[in-house]
Amino acid sequence: MTSISAVITAPDGIAKCLLADDLVAEADGVSLELIVVDGPPDYTDRSRPGLRHLSVPGRDIYGLITAGLARADKDWVFVTEDHAKAEPGLLRTYRAAIDAHPDIDLFSGAVENKTSTSPWSFANFLIGIHQYWPPAGQNPVSACNANLLVRREAIDASELASDGGFMNLTLARLVRSGRHRHCADAIVDHVLPLTLRQGFEFQYHCAAVSTRIRRDTMPPRPALVQIMRDCAGLMYLATIHPWRVMRRLRQTEQFR
Repeated sequence: MTSISAVITAPDGIAKCLLADDLVAEADGVSLELIVVDGPPDYTDRSRPGLRHLSVPGRDIYGLITAGLARADKDWVFVTEDHAKAEPGLLRTYRAAIDAHPDIDLFSGAVENKTSTSPWSFANFLIGIHQYWPPAGQNPVSACNANLLVRREAIDASELASDGGFMNLTLARLVRSGRHRHCADAIVDHVLPLTLRQGFEFQYHCAAVSTRIRRDTMPPRPALVQIMRDCAGLMYLATIHPWRVMRRLRQTEQFR
């Protein structure tokens, strides 16, 4: 059986992880090992056979991913978040995809939205990962850290030198080389209900961290060019992007 290390980023601690029952049952440390990367400073090691509990305080989500990847030692690495709950059969689906497509090194999985309790919760979901939502019927051009599977040997260690290297360098390289495929039947449920205020705070935090990580990872640009690119990006996200998302999804069940 294809061995998998499951890296689960937990910026709020292992207690907040929505671990699926079948993942916990399968985690024997051989065919599957769960690696929970814990962000808070008040850490109590809960490692056990099949589960490795790491303490990496003071790092953002990209830093937690990097730390987990550095400790993963199985053939493949599944990356997800503490608030993403794997649907039954997710790893079985991924393993079948690996067997069917031996030339692929990166699989993106689908991300469901079953628990949004308000319009702003659903809006936050759409802003970031609507292209992975099964009812949208889209074919994503990359992978999302809520649900992806990557061949460990395809990760260049030099790309992990900065915390944003995996998401901004490794994934882009695998996509450019034609080694990425979307696996729509491998699904996680993105459980992140937010109030209106929490929604604004969440998006601001995501934008700030992503901007910093891109600047740390990608080649530097002249200050004026960078400012103009940032402004253009904000204008796109505030005006054109929401319109395009709504146009694509208006015929789906959520909009009927």
